[in-house]
Amino acid sequence: MKIEYLFPEITGIFGDHANIDILKRTVPNAEIISTSLNSVPRFISEDIDLVYMGSMTELSQKIVIERLKKHKKDIVKEIEAGQNFLVTGNALEIFGNGIKDVGKFVFEENGGPFLEGLGIFNFDTERDMINKYNSLWLGEYEGEKLTGLRSQFTRSFYREDIEPLFKVLRGPGLNENISIEGIKYKGFRATYTLGPLFIMNPNFLEKLLDDLGVEEYSIPFRDSIFLAHEERVKEYSNPETGYLY
Repeated sequence: MKIEYLFPEITGIFGDHANIDILKRTVPNAEIISTSLNSVPRFISEDIDLVYMGSMTELSQKIVIERLKKHKKDIVKEIEAGQNFLVTGNALEIFGNGIKDVGKFVFEENGGPFLEGLGIFNFDTERDMINKYNSLWLGEYEGEKLTGLRSQFTRSFYREDIEPLFKVLRGPGLNENISIEGIKYKGFRATYTLGPLFIMNPNFLEKLLDDLGVEEYSIPFRDSIFLAHEERVKEYSNPETGYLY
């Protein structure tokens, strides 16, 4: 199994790199390819089983878009061919139409007032850099309960029918007015949920590995990690547990 981690020097600000760490331990013979900012993504020219990219700063979004834009045709080609991606946190926004500043202040150093995205998927993002929200999150994927974390200045809006990745049970969706979030298109999976998604949701990790056709794997500390997940689901499902903070 080959896993490509795109731009790890800047795309793990909420501990997203833990998703790669647990993949290493779950599939010990997996080859992890760390592609730096100044390198061409390997999935464009090689067979890669999973491409991963995590959360980043607003300035880093601008840099990543600049790096990937020159490869847009190849990226679209690979997505259409079924290349498997997992994109977490605000890395999702890079694949949309663009990020528009809607707050009182415009931060030109972050690409404002409008940072054009790759435009691969038809959704728009609004950014208000003086109004950040943080949230616990409870969702569902193929009948399985998931927990997660959100921390962002942004919200996004589908501009056409796009299959979401997750159903939302508590917390914000792609924006606060809908109960779905993320993108699921062929092998492309993207979610606003950030940080150690696999550690918090070992059931999702198993489903993904099964989808990828990985036959031999073993999640470390399996009993404990599933028990912790069950306890979080109970906590996040409790209506007395606040989810905005």
